[in-house]
Amino acid sequence: MVSFQHIIISIVIIIAGVAGVASAESHRCSPVLNDTLRIRQSLRRCERTLASKCGFQNTLLEMPGICEPMGMDMPPPATSFFPGTEASELGCISRSSQFGRALWCLARAVNSAIELFTGVGGGSTLLLAHALAKAQRMGRQRSFFTMERHLGNAYHAQNILESVGISTRILSLASPDGLTNGMAALLKENPGVWILHGDLFENLGVFNALCSRIGGLDMVMLDPPVDLRGVWPLIETACKPKFLAVHNANLPGHAGWLPAHLLRTNDRWYEIMNGSHPSVWERGKRSWSLTGRCW
Repeated sequence: MVSFQHIIISIVIIIAGVAGVASAESHRCSPVLNDTLRIRQSLRRCERTLASKCGFQNTLLEMPGICEPMGMDMPPPATSFFPGTEASELGCISRSSQFGRALWCLARAVNSAIELFTGVGGGSTLLLAHALAKAQRMGRQRSFFTMERHLGNAYHAQNILESVGISTRILSLASPDGLTNGMAALLKENPGVWILHGDLFENLGVFNALCSRIGGLDMVMLDPPVDLRGVWPLIETACKPKFLAVHNANLPGHAGWLPAHLLRTNDRWYEIMNGSHPSVWERGKRSWSLTGRCW
């Protein structure tokens, strides 16, 4: 039987190898020629392994006692430190959802990621930070950046991450460039988990300042309250991400247009996984998408 560690290693090897394949095949991204089929299969095996440890749930509300305890090969549960409030009530993405598990699996195989809109920090922020921070044993320097304009939320997220042993620092942005040269150097010289405190729309220069210093980003996570049509071109140009994760892709006014747009207009992008889970607020489903770029 293939071990969970072998699955993770296979994802890393495949993703690292795609660059060489893509350079040999400069035309349309092919599921065969660019190993995209194998990437899909590896991620699905990883997610399925986690699902078997979590009762094959697909909901943001984790049923008590069903999931195995957090560990190096098991992500933490969604968390809230607000009194009398469950993480699911806040819409936190959980390891009990297929999306949460797939997000964690993909993040284990990259070196850098950014999330726009941290929120309270107990859902996707926690999953991404855990995936990158706990994978240091593979011997690679890794960084995770998450942006949040509300300082109270930033501190709440920091407390959650540090409660599971993830060292986390908060850095206030410097509008409009987002980062001074000194701040960008600090981020480059100190890989790890960083909460960037500031309003995204007042700090649109942050992507160029950050990515020009650290050499781009592997992964972008979006679960925004707005569609970000004016923001994505800045991220794509400055950071050239290899992977994009979008939650709430079926909600109007959110970022669901983006994966559909990339797949329709750019033959360098392909879909890795997609799915949905029940909404915690109303009847119906919330959908999600993971896409990758041939490079």
